[in-house]
Amino acid sequence: MKYSKRRRIFRLYWAIVLMLSIIIAGFASLLVVSVHDRTMQGLKSGHDLAASRLFQFEERIRSLAGQLELDDNLWNWLLKKEYTRLDMYQLNDVQRTLNNITVNNPAVVSVYLHSRMNSTVLSTNHMFSDIEAFPDRGIFYRFMESPAIEWVPARTELAGIGDHRMIASLLIDLHSLGIAALNIDLEYVLKPMLPQNFGILVYDAAGRLLYANTAPSTTEYLRRGDEAMARDGPDGSRRLPEHYIFDSGRGPNGLRFVTVIPVVLVSGAADGAIRLLVSVLLIFLAGASVAYPYIKKMLLQRTSLVVAKGSGELNELQDGFLIGLLNGDLDLASVHAKANEYGIEFYGNCVRTYVFQIDDYYNRLLDMDDKARYAMRKVVFDLIKDAWSGGLPCHIVRTDWDKIAILVTAKLEVLADDVEPQADKRCEDVKANIRETCGLTVCAGISERGEALEEVPECYRQSLHALQYKLIYGKDKIIWYKDIPSGNGQYRASDIAEIISFVRNEDRSGLIPSINRLFGSLVSNQTASFDVINAVLSNIVLGLAKLSLEWRYDLEEVFDEDPFLRLYTFDGYSDKRTYVQDLCGKLIDYRIQRRSLRHARTMSAIVQHIDENFDKYDISLTALATEFNLSPSYISTLINEELSMGLVEYVNELRITKSLGLLKQTNLPVQAIAVKCGFTPHTFIRNFKKAMQITPGEYRSQHVGGAT
Repeated sequence: MKYSKRRRIFRLYWAIVLMLSIIIAGFASLLVVSVHDRTMQGLKSGHDLAASRLFQFEERIRSLAGQLELDDNLWNWLLKKEYTRLDMYQLNDVQRTLNNITVNNPAVVSVYLHSRMNSTVLSTNHMFSDIEAFPDRGIFYRFMESPAIEWVPARTELAGIGDHRMIASLLIDLHSLGIAALNIDLEYVLKPMLPQNFGILVYDAAGRLLYANTAPSTTEYLRRGDEAMARDGPDGSRRLPEHYIFDSGRGPNGLRFVTVIPVVLVSGAADGAIRLLVSVLLIFLAGASVAYPYIKKMLLQRTSLVVAKGSGELNELQDGFLIGLLNGDLDLASVHAKANEYGIEFYGNCVRTYVFQIDDYYNRLLDMDDKARYAMRKVVFDLIKDAWSGGLPCHIVRTDWDKIAILVTAKLEVLADDVEPQADKRCEDVKANIRETCGLTVCAGISERGEALEEVPECYRQSLHALQYKLIYGKDKIIWYKDIPSGNGQYRASDIAEIISFVRNEDRSGLIPSINRLFGSLVSNQTASFDVINAVLSNIVLGLAKLSLEWRYDLEEVFDEDPFLRLYTFDGYSDKRTYVQDLCGKLIDYRIQRRSLRHARTMSAIVQHIDENFDKYDISLTALATEFNLSPSYISTLINEELSMGLVEYVNELRITKSLGLLKQTNLPVQAIAVKCGFTPHTFIRNFKKAMQITPGEYRSQHVGGAT
């Protein structure tokens, strides 16, 4: 009986074992199928997401191309057949437009612009040159031969210096006036989307291979050719012996995205599940049913990891949401729902914005290569982020290439007025850290406190408005919106007219005090906005320009540049005022120099005329005034200053000198000599005796020995 009981227990035990084995085997089969399906679904989702982002990226690049087609400066430049000095300003604006594309779009390595009107190429990473001297000119020639080409396959960039990256080029025909080439680093776009052991290929609308990474899967796909490009099912996948292939089909603009995935990534997950379940069955049979959910959860996490690697866009979505909130582009009724969706938390209803602007950031970045440029941008952002972390609850986002905004949301007691000194200290820390680390100057604009989340756009506007006052306060100051002037400032037109009058009268002693008096009254009263100060300075420059034209001077000859363009290159108020003072001094110096040169040329012409005609007619101030279109008094003053004698005295001196030669060297009668020298006989004898103390006859007797 005891034996029978043991047997029953044994049978029951193995029945339980068998039943559990069947149950676990069934669950194992379902799990393997589930893992396989979920893995494939995750891989397909990652592929679709990467394809979608590629197509979105292409749309963004094409929108940049559309902006180029609408840019007035670019069109004016393309219409030029020849360039003047003023065209170089326009060329600088075109260069800035192209550089903005590369600065704000890291995947755009460079931009080429070819003008068919003058056969030149402007590039963001190469000198301005003729097309024949441009290293990558071949893409333009191929496009001219076959205008249907839009994309040029990936290749090593020939233009520029330093490291040459692999680029694919999108070519745009600018209405037959020129060709723009946007050079894209597709590896930069695609590499973060999928794991490195995935094969990635991109084809254009004509079926040409634009890009292929270096993964072994890619090599196998290209080796199989047409066999690999065939598709089995509607999901765009195909099973080769060792690879799965996902094909997006053609996107909105013709691009096709292909992902090649090793089979081992899928089968490995299923095999691992089986081995794990067998081990659990043999060792922990009683607890297998309890462990299964955790195993399943672990495997599902592994599958989700594949999908997560293909997305990676949460930070971009969060930044886009914050920028839209600051600019007022969002529907405020759905702000909280969107914030929860993107994982953004608001810590209270009160808000304040801090905007940091880096001075001369664009020119500094322009002098760097791509790696240094993006490293600098990251360093600046991290320094600001570090200074504000651990303090006020905030969100930090880059809103422009030279601006970084901080949105603080908190309860009323956190944003009370007594925290303003703490905010000032944080801003000072940011300024000091960026100055010491990067050598850059930072200005901060701080808004007033908003009482609701709906006031975020207004607070951001206040911060930007405060930044504009760095013209007055300095480009390294912390400017609170509540401290900027509330009035528009007043100035009298007579104040500007007085300054121009001092320039007209060449009165330096009154000029500088007059300028200081005008601007001192504006700034000291705290009523002058930057617009008013710019208006005053511009009106002074305009007055100087009118005065120059009144005096018939060439502005570029007087100032060596366009003063209006130069004026707006200065950021600081003191720099602008000093520049205007220098312009006034230049005009005074130029006028004095021109007058001196004009007097010298006029006097030389008058003396030459007298020397050539003193014996031909009665030369008088009136006759000279008619001859030279000048006033008699001006000529009289000029002769007295330059010759230290009057006109009559100088003419008589010339005539007497000539008569002396005729008396000594000829036998002409005195009356004939008088006529030849421009005298009448009576005036000749009188002036000769006055000059020589003897008569003409006595002079001849003394020097010729009594000749008749």
